[in-house]
Amino acid sequence: MKQLKMFSHFQLSTIAWLLLHFLDCSYQTTYGNFFPSVPGELTGQSFPVTLKTNASSDLVIVKCPAPQYKHTKTNDRFVQNEKLRDMDIFYYTADKTFAWAPMLYNSSGPSFMHCGTFFIKKVKTSGSDEYEWTYNLNWESQPDPIQVAEPQTISTKIDMISNKCGTIETNVVVYHKNKENGMQKFNIEDKITAHVNDLYYHFKKPGSNDGMEVKVPCGIARAVNEPPKLLIKGLTSTPIIFKDLQIYVIKQKQSLGSYSIELSMGDGASTPDFYKGEEVKMKKMMYTRTGIEEIPSSNEVITSSFSTQGYQLLKFSYNCPTIVGSKMISRIFYLGPESENYVFPNENTIYLSNETAIQPNCSLQRITFGYLDSVTVSGVTTNLNDLMDDGAIKNNLKRVKDFIFMMDAKEDKVTLECFYITPNGNLTLVQTFIKGKKVFIGLNDRGEEIYDVKSNDDIRKEYEKNKELETQNKSLLSKLKSKIGPIGAYAVIIIIALVAFTIILVVGILLYKKFLKEWIAKKKLLKKNKGDPKVAGKKKAVN
Repeated sequence: MKQLKMFSHFQLSTIAWLLLHFLDCSYQTTYGNFFPSVPGELTGQSFPVTLKTNASSDLVIVKCPAPQYKHTKTNDRFVQNEKLRDMDIFYYTADKTFAWAPMLYNSSGPSFMHCGTFFIKKVKTSGSDEYEWTYNLNWESQPDPIQVAEPQTISTKIDMISNKCGTIETNVVVYHKNKENGMQKFNIEDKITAHVNDLYYHFKKPGSNDGMEVKVPCGIARAVNEPPKLLIKGLTSTPIIFKDLQIYVIKQKQSLGSYSIELSMGDGASTPDFYKGEEVKMKKMMYTRTGIEEIPSSNEVITSSFSTQGYQLLKFSYNCPTIVGSKMISRIFYLGPESENYVFPNENTIYLSNETAIQPNCSLQRITFGYLDSVTVSGVTTNLNDLMDDGAIKNNLKRVKDFIFMMDAKEDKVTLECFYITPNGNLTLVQTFIKGKKVFIGLNDRGEEIYDVKSNDDIRKEYEKNKELETQNKSLLSKLKSKIGPIGAYAVIIIIALVAFTIILVVGILLYKKFLKEWIAKKKLLKKNKGDPKVAGKKKAVN
């Protein structure tokens, strides 16, 4: 009985102590004891305060004073960092005594936080002592949030993380950092716009009596969604089947172009840009008789736009995160000509008949989006299957590795039609091979001879042109010599000179008789009259 009374007395004492403690807390006016790392008596060496965490998360929240905070005296005053306050990332306790703010891991050193300015009123003099309330936070090991994050289907709303943060949504605050490390604060019921692999850090809302200075997330959600479709933006594609593979054909007016790859969520998606900016692997492919093969060392990583040089067969792949892991999605596109029976414009190739490296030929590897099926020369078509690698000749054609050569071309000009099968039709490459000669064109800077290969037609045309220029630049005598010989040329010139002299002489005589002779006669008469003057008043004698 005595023991029972003693136990009852102990219970009452405990209840009374707890009640007194509760009443003391209810009327508490200073809160310095809620910052174990901050000394009660502040000095110039008190800040920054160094904190530590062993969190696997790269984001934690730390406790800062709020406007109602009093450190050790009721007249203490705290002014928050305006930049942080305007960002609206503080979570305030109900009594506005504490404000919790997110801090990010800094790989190059401690993470720094400036909560604001703390003012302590001086006792014996006017004014206040000012202290910048700052933290240096060190992670004991490098965090890896992806490893602890829980994949969650997120589009426009955040869901609770099951069995980690409780079931009451109003007791959780969520932080998110974007790709530029900008911070955002959400409540569970807030509307968001998610992007793939976005991390959402869930924290249980700290209470006013929480004595911790650093809190780690109760859970991290990683945003995933339905796998997207790979599209080339703005272009219509038509699927075809080849060897159990689906190829999407896009017909192009030009062989060169710039395009944009799109990870599409489909029309009407609530988050159409969920996969925007993600890295997509692009690889060039080769279309063969037996299937589609990857071209080695042709990988390229793109995030949006890409360019092509010529028609291409391309494979795009994206490693898509899902709830249960990663899923590789891919699609093959054929960017080909508009016509399904396309004929390339004729190409002329000048070659030396005695040079074995370049002879009239069709290449098996000339294009990657089709395989060589046959060669046509002068209307005679030879299938590739009829030309073996053993060197056998058929229709004057011979296969040597990846080339079909024409043997012993007699004509100066021969045309080959190389016929290729493409994913949605065929393509003909017309090539005219013209025999040529090596022509000396001069010396380079080192004094070495430079040669060019020109066709016989070009050489003949150039010769005729030079001859014409030479003829134009010749003198009359040279032209006559080249036509009638030296003697004839001189004879013609002498005759022309005599004729010209005779004409000049005759003209001179005629001019003399008509004009000069009459003028001389008049002049003589005038002189005679001047030499015989008349006598005034003298009469003529009469016989």
